[in-house]
Amino acid sequence: MRSRMKKTILAAALFILTFMSCGRQSAAYGEINNSAFVPLTVDKTNVRLRSGPGTQSRIVGLANPDLTVIAEKWLVFDEEANMSWYRIVGFLDTETGGVYDRLDDLRAPCYVSAELVRETSYTEVGYSEEAVMQQLALTPYGQGYSAVDASPETQRRMAEQQTLKRIYQAKGTYERAITIYAEPSKSSGELKVIDFSVKEFYDYELFATDDSKAGWLFIVSVTSRCPSGWVEANLFDIEMQYDYVRIGTLITLNLGANVPDMMSRWGPEEVVERKAIEDWNGHLDKTKMAFDGLEVRYENYRNFGFTLTRKGAGTDGIVIGVSWCNQAYIEKTFCKPLSLQSQRKLDDGSEYWTIAGGPDGWQFEMTIYFDKQGIVQKLQYGCHDVDVS
Repeated sequence: MRSRMKKTILAAALFILTFMSCGRQSAAYGEINNSAFVPLTVDKTNVRLRSGPGTQSRIVGLANPDLTVIAEKWLVFDEEANMSWYRIVGFLDTETGGVYDRLDDLRAPCYVSAELVRETSYTEVGYSEEAVMQQLALTPYGQGYSAVDASPETQRRMAEQQTLKRIYQAKGTYERAITIYAEPSKSSGELKVIDFSVKEFYDYELFATDDSKAGWLFIVSVTSRCPSGWVEANLFDIEMQYDYVRIGTLITLNLGANVPDMMSRWGPEEVVERKAIEDWNGHLDKTKMAFDGLEVRYENYRNFGFTLTRKGAGTDGIVIGVSWCNQAYIEKTFCKPLSLQSQRKLDDGSEYWTIAGGPDGWQFEMTIYFDKQGIVQKLQYGCHDVDVS
């Protein structure tokens, strides 16, 4: 295993050099907020790592003493059980300094009770914080949605031209290896080789954000289960495009893949609250964050909500307080492909529109507030899984 890890370290170094030339990340690739993480050491035997922050959550692996993990620093507090949990995002190999989302039978992200681990230091594990963060940035979690250009100009183009497309494997390509490349060329560095199964493929939820290179697609995994990069177009088919899937997914990609990714995009921030919740979908951790002109409630990439009022900022091509983002633009770009659920004028001459949609099992609602001149001043958005059993 150690030999394999050392080879992965070399591949990771190539990844940094090649991926930075792709030009699709919204911030410098590998930009990680160091203050968001803490190294932990497992002190007991057969420590249960779970899929969610609760003792009823599925066990995803057993950890033993001397395992060092990287976790988000904010504890997730379960009021009902009076327990605190860490969210593990990577496993540190103390022999090589590599950080991995998989280690033997363990897989991150996952959760561990705070009573079963202890905070350690980078000095104790033998690697600098900077070196560990550089390795964490190579994992799908660390990369987040950095490959998606979140600038208002690009968002507007993607919204107007409907460039975001969901993809699935072409007939005959299941059960075979698919390579993700750093550039649209087989001679460029290989970022990852994935052996998809029919069931597993849908867990990746892959979208193409760029098809400008003949024979190639630039893909992003909404679930952050693989790095973003180029794949051969003939291995995939474009799924029939549903507007609510495209619009909802683009909002997700522009908000951020996880709490630290949002911090890098929208900070500075304050984590107001983090607690465990339980619903029909199992145990989740609910994080409330406050940014300048942005309030976020985040559970996961399918369950979150926010209120955006920051002038000049936006998501999905809806930008606050700029003259072109007005009622005519919203109607053309969003209301015509979807349906306007409600429309109401207020006493001061301002107005708000509500747009909703989604397939069975997932829904979203977006409310857009306009001033008296018809320019967008506030955007509220929420999405959630729906129990269809």
